[in-house]
Amino acid sequence: MCETMSSFNNKNSEDINIEIKFISPLSLKTDSPQFMVKVPGGSKLSTIIDKFIDKYGEKYNKEIFDSDRKPYVNFIVSGKFVELNYKMQTGGIVIVYPPIGGG
Repeated sequence: MCETMSSFNNKNSEDINIEIKFISPLSLKTDSPQFMVKVPGGSKLSTIIDKFIDKYGEKYNKEIFDSDRKPYVNFIVSGKFVELNYKMQTGGIVIVYPPIGGG
């Protein structure tokens, strides 16, 4: 079940719908592994992630970011790795997952 978060106003662009999908272990810590956000076109990924943290609480800030606000997780949009300054021009899916490594 997706949850909807309210949009904020920006008269210069059309609103777009973004689906956020969290891959374990974050998906196990949220009420849902995915949710929808409605934001103005051109919104940065950081704005979308901040809305998620506002909804689910500060504890997720510590799961996603270090003390310097560098992400512990990776973000994928349209099959490509993206940074927090990536601008969402059209609706789509953002996948958030922890880095995979081992040795």
